[in-house]
Amino acid sequence: MSGVKPLFTFRAPRGREFFKMESRDRPRTGAEVLVSGLREHGVRHVFGYPGGQITPIYDALYREAGIRHILARDEQAAGFMADGYARASGEPGVCLAVCGPGVLNAATPLATAFTDSIPILLISGQVPNRGRSCWRFPSMCCGPSRLI
Repeated sequence: MSGVKPLFTFRAPRGREFFKMESRDRPRTGAEVLVSGLREHGVRHVFGYPGGQITPIYDALYREAGIRHILARDEQAAGFMADGYARASGEPGVCLAVCGPGVLNAATPLATAFTDSIPILLISGQVPNRGRSCWRFPSMCCGPSRLI
């Protein structure tokens, strides 16, 4: 068996090598697929406020030169900025928000856009199943009656 050579060898990239690889050399992440889909649909501006669950999307946006991110003070401001952009340009407004309170903060601009038939896309992250617990996120596993 020692004389048999494998057809190919695979070595997983480590540390910074992963980011130095070209996109065709490594599998694409879900965030990269999302950002390339936005680019293919003609999105040029994204409004948002960074947070833990959507950090991979911000990493992919950083590597995408065709989409400009505009930082807002909070998710509600990002939603209203996307609403104003959609009204002024005629293109859909895209905003990013973290899960939970971030999406709740964006509810008012989404409702405003909905009542006026303005196209807005809200993209939010989610906590992985293994990270959910009553200690970190009590509203996820305890109903309102259990919190009282």
